[in-house]
Amino acid sequence: MREEIIFYPGPIHLLWSTGIYYVNELSKSYDVTLVLENAASEDINRINDLTENRIVKIYMVGLFYMIKRHENYKNIFKKIFKKNNFKYAFAPDDMHPLNIYLFRQAKKCGCVNICYQSGFMVGERREQRIMMNSEKALFIKYKYGVPFTFASILIDIVNTVRHWWHYMIAPLVVGEQPFWGKSSCFTHKGHSTMRDGDHYILYGERERSIFIKGGVEPKETIVIPHPITWDCNIRFNNKLLNCRSVELSDCESIIIFLDDIQYTFNKELRRVITRDDFCKSWIKVIEILSQKFPQSTIWLKPHPAQSDELNISEMFKTVVTQSDNVKIVNQFENAMDFFSTCGVIISQNSTVLFLASLLFDNKTIISLNLHDRYLGDVYKKVNNIHYFPNLRDFENYDFKSNKKVQLQRWDGSKLMKDFLFSIADRRVRNS
Repeated sequence: MREEIIFYPGPIHLLWSTGIYYVNELSKSYDVTLVLENAASEDINRINDLTENRIVKIYMVGLFYMIKRHENYKNIFKKIFKKNNFKYAFAPDDMHPLNIYLFRQAKKCGCVNICYQSGFMVGERREQRIMMNSEKALFIKYKYGVPFTFASILIDIVNTVRHWWHYMIAPLVVGEQPFWGKSSCFTHKGHSTMRDGDHYILYGERERSIFIKGGVEPKETIVIPHPITWDCNIRFNNKLLNCRSVELSDCESIIIFLDDIQYTFNKELRRVITRDDFCKSWIKVIEILSQKFPQSTIWLKPHPAQSDELNISEMFKTVVTQSDNVKIVNQFENAMDFFSTCGVIISQNSTVLFLASLLFDNKTIISLNLHDRYLGDVYKKVNNIHYFPNLRDFENYDFKSNKKVQLQRWDGSKLMKDFLFSIADRRVRNS
């Protein structure tokens, strides 16, 4: 009889970039139950097709707010665990409310809780906190015309209130113990496995050192490269990438993944970079590409988290109107659907660049550090990504000089099985 696993991949876009690989491989040896939030019926059909209907059950979690959100998480996981005998629970972290309810119920039922890295780690937690809080404060400053210092204090207050609400007050209201712990996804402190997570799967030693420096016990971390690089997933990659929801007929197309265009600081935290600055720079990038590739289609894809109040179509209206080869894609389209048909993949420090660098040895993958933004140079030394610190270097780049690279491949399936076996073996010896 096969052991059972419950798996939550996080937001649906993280399922398609990372989670689906784990789900597919684990379902070959375990009975996997999948939990999805805010997914469409098309997502479920695609999952079943890719995994050849090996998923035992897929539960849909409704999207609620305030107390109803916590009640829903609590009740659905009590219901799921009552019907199953899971041995392992997987989620990207143990900090977000849904993940906490999952792992808390899993812990009560004797499960081993495993977190896994779902995106590229741009820096240490302190650096990420500085960047995210500063960008939020700048947004408030320019939207409401208040001083930056006041906006920063307001952001700290809001983050603290959200922390107390989701970790202390709301759980008590629905009859749960508060969620004590050193980490918080709202105040951007600590790391996964500082709550109910038992182990964290990281892509490499760089990420592992960041976690250990941040206070995570070394024994709680394990390095297993991204499942995209596993030998067993080579065919699966082809199958996944051929399932495209957007038809791009031009194999020489170019895709630009726009970051969440708001406000930020330059690297020295002295000069503000506005959305207009970013927009003008991206328009210049489009002009450069149009000159170099006059016959190619240039696709602009906004970030899934892009605010609705920022009308991207309006911001790029002039260049789209004047150029028949420039088109804007719906921000909620799956980013990986464009990989197979685009020869050039461009962004700033998006995770999609990291994924593309692991998948392709013959595409031009470019990271642009527009305006020397804070943490804008994270891909400076990453294999298979061409990093440009400014537009001048990018404009002078000879695209024909791009050469194939040797992609690393790993027996990830064995690494994962050995990892889970070691956990099971320890449990037997300690029982």
